[in-house]
Amino acid sequence: MSERARAAVERGYEAWNSGDVEALLETLHPDIVWEPSGAFPGIGDRYEGHAGVREFWRDFTAPWEWVRVQLTESRDLGEDDLLVRARFHGRGRAGIEVEQEFGQRYEIRGELLYRMHSYGSWDEALAATGAGDS
Repeated sequence: MSERARAAVERGYEAWNSGDVEALLETLHPDIVWEPSGAFPGIGDRYEGHAGVREFWRDFTAPWEWVRVQLTESRDLGEDDLLVRARFHGRGRAGIEVEQEFGQRYEIRGELLYRMHSYGSWDEALAATGAGDS
């Protein structure tokens, strides 16, 4: 596995969990393509560039008091292509807590996240990428 790719994803998760969108943007390529899973209402299916991720961040974080994402597993899909299993945990502003496992595919350019595609479940991520075929 590319340690560089895993390190880039870990930096992104750390920045996300800090709650600071500017810190997150520092981990993203200027031409980032950000594709959420569609699991959350009111979120688009594709955001481009730093401006797009700022829009996603605003829309996604609005209903949450706090959110955390933890990387729990990763699979190498190529030198700069990584599939991760992650756990989302958040508390909505109404006090309801949500915890869900999901998958994300990251393509890395240099030391930055270049493309992120999220899947509603780990099984969906494995099927879509062929990473479960072993």
